[in-house]
Amino acid sequence: MSKITLVASTFIWCGLLVGISFMEAPLKFQAPNITLELGLGIGQLVFGVLNKMELILAVLIGVSLWSVKPMNRLILAYGTVIAILLVQTFILLPFLGERIVMIQNGQTPPASPMHWYYVAGEVVKLALLMFGGITFLKSNLERE
Repeated sequence: MSKITLVASTFIWCGLLVGISFMEAPLKFQAPNITLELGLGIGQLVFGVLNKMELILAVLIGVSLWSVKPMNRLILAYGTVIAILLVQTFILLPFLGERIVMIQNGQTPPASPMHWYYVAGEVVKLALLMFGGITFLKSNLERE
């Protein structure tokens, strides 16, 4: 059951990242009548829920890894994904949330690269999740 949980959690997480981070986030600003403030508010809500889902998936993956004891490169890949998630959760999202409040209050926050750090984290997480899921599947299919 742990193998199935690992694979399912990995690819569900990939789907969430592609659907939300790489599709919904940039597209919402192209919708008619969406203001910057409204788009940011929607994004904050959506990414807050995404983050909670990612934390749940990270726990499922962590428990699964503990059970299946995969090769070290998979532990490193998934460990890096979880580390990025924790940085996003406890550093980047709160910082970006403060900026959203400033913008919604009519203020202009100072320039910051934090949004791009978040985007880079999403790209790396997706790449490592794909690597981890495919590598795990391949190694288990070769054994049969």
